[in-house]
Amino acid sequence: MDVALSRYKAIAALLANSNGYATMDAYFEMVAKSDISMPNGNRRYSASTIKGWYYLYLKNGLKGLMPSAGRSDRGTSKVLSPEAQAELRRLRQEHTRISATNLFEMLKVTNFVEDTPSYLVAVIRFVRSNNLQRAPHVAKERKMFQKKFSNELWQTDTKHGPLVKVNGEFVKTYIIIIEDDKSRKIVGSGVFFEDNALNMQLVFKDAINTSGVPQGLYADNGGPYKNKQLTLICATLGTGLLHTPVKDPQAKGKIERLNRTVDQMWLDREKYETMAELKDGLDRFVSMYNNRTHGTTKISPQNSWTADYDLIRFADSKRVDEAFMHRDFRIVNNASAIKIWNQYFSAPPGMVQHKIEVRWVPDKDGHSKELFVYSQGKRVGECKPVDMEANAYVPYSGKKSKSKGIDYSDTCKE
Repeated sequence: MDVALSRYKAIAALLANSNGYATMDAYFEMVAKSDISMPNGNRRYSASTIKGWYYLYLKNGLKGLMPSAGRSDRGTSKVLSPEAQAELRRLRQEHTRISATNLFEMLKVTNFVEDTPSYLVAVIRFVRSNNLQRAPHVAKERKMFQKKFSNELWQTDTKHGPLVKVNGEFVKTYIIIIEDDKSRKIVGSGVFFEDNALNMQLVFKDAINTSGVPQGLYADNGGPYKNKQLTLICATLGTGLLHTPVKDPQAKGKIERLNRTVDQMWLDREKYETMAELKDGLDRFVSMYNNRTHGTTKISPQNSWTADYDLIRFADSKRVDEAFMHRDFRIVNNASAIKIWNQYFSAPPGMVQHKIEVRWVPDKDGHSKELFVYSQGKRVGECKPVDMEANAYVPYSGKKSKSKGIDYSDTCKE
């Protein structure tokens, strides 16, 4: 799954129509010139390979980006010689901007390393562990932009809200807002006591159910916006997930400007004591903002968004529910159970020592009392908490069961 997500990230900008290139081939050539972060280190791929990922995703979704059978070199390990380590340090001093992959290529030419994936991984790990990463990019000049149609791109961010009283004490709040780039409509909003991924996903899901599926989602690199579950959600829905450059808040100017408007037109003018009052105030502000004439577009965000209604892609609520389920992989132990969140769940029959994909509807802690087993994107079984006391009274025959049950082995394929 991690390999599939890495490939998805390489084509996400094209899926969101935010690549800025005249042709798709130009985009593939651009990506081919940069390192792509993979589970086993940074690598570069040809434009034709990246193009193949794009069409595999269009045809089969995230499933089409999963790798085939395991590589022959998996599990092997090599250690760099002292001479290779010294040469690597010297090369980094001379070439501060090249990637670890390029350093490996230079070592290969001078015969300090062999041309094998295991040596490439060794070089990448040495660079990381010895703080030999390349120098940061110089800030680039930016230009103002606006998407042509509604739902081409959504921008999202979290801002600090006011303190409210809870049991006599003041508690900090956080406001999550999602804004459509073209129309400036606030398509999703919510106020919470915690700034986390679960709350962001609640706002995102509500926005999709009411305003359709965006072609792209643009956010910063904070934990609520850069995590495996959100990446899976966007990949499942066909939304390109884009992130701003690190430590560059100016890259998402529209949502930053909206945050100032939230303060100037709402929070600076009103005071709230309870969370209920604050939530009601947020709803009233969003309604007012969406229906007033915008200073830049000269039309209300709601009317601008509605003008493109026929172009907006809506998704079936059942599909949206499944897309927002959290997921992970677990190996079934000899007791036909899996362990997650320090709790055991019974697995379907015939799955001992198999790796299965489980999904669940997260509660406020991200957990669940019921897990579902999926294979090839379809639900094929479920796992429930193990009842230790009930199992104590199940008689043991001393014979292995001949029942094979359903074959869930496909769930371990990535």
